[in-house]
Amino acid sequence: MGSNDQEAQLQLIRDQEIIRDLKQQRDQLDLTVIYYKDQTEEYQMTQTIFNQTQRHKGEKYLNDIIQLQAKNKDLENVVCKMGKSTETLWLLTNEQKALRDNLRKSGLVYNGSYVLSQAYAKIPKLYRAYEFCGQNEQLHVFDSEDTLEDAEQSRLKMNEFQKDEKVQALKIKPIDYGKLNKLFDNFVPQKKLSAEQTYFSSSFTSSEETYSGTKPSMASMPSANPMIVDLNEMKNVF
Repeated sequence: MGSNDQEAQLQLIRDQEIIRDLKQQRDQLDLTVIYYKDQTEEYQMTQTIFNQTQRHKGEKYLNDIIQLQAKNKDLENVVCKMGKSTETLWLLTNEQKALRDNLRKSGLVYNGSYVLSQAYAKIPKLYRAYEFCGQNEQLHVFDSEDTLEDAEQSRLKMNEFQKDEKVQALKIKPIDYGKLNKLFDNFVPQKKLSAEQTYFSSSFTSSEETYSGTKPSMASMPSANPMIVDLNEMKNVF
């Protein structure tokens, strides 16, 4: 009996130690759970603060973008108005008035400065007509496919217009292009001064140039103007 009591006491002591160890493990687990709960709450609080900060920053950036777009639009309007004012002043100068002269409009149809320079190099007379207007120079214009096609379309439209009943009711005489083309044979390039030009140039020369001790001779004025004859022939065509 004595040995059984000792074994029972030893077993009781071992059980008590096991219970004490389990209590210590439970307390340790409770502390771990409390620690992780605190960490979770801190993480959730940090996440909430971060989300609020990002939302405020996003709203601020959006407002900044809207303000910058409005400022950009205002600046574009100012630049556009300044450009229009500058262009207006540029067009009102005497130099630009000279460039808009009818004699200088022969070189305005081009797609860019490079194209104009190429065309100017090929046919300088065509783009410098204002420089040759006082000279007896014949401008050689070359027909391209586009110009010939446009001329053919214009001729077809003119033929359709002449066939219209309203036009026929007005009794408009159609243009005889055959006779008109024949008239161009009479118009030859002028290579020397005509009688009228010789007469007026000798009449209005300065005294320093004409004075030679004797009275300058006056060229005789022609009795008939050859241009009037050509114009009368042109009237018969129309």
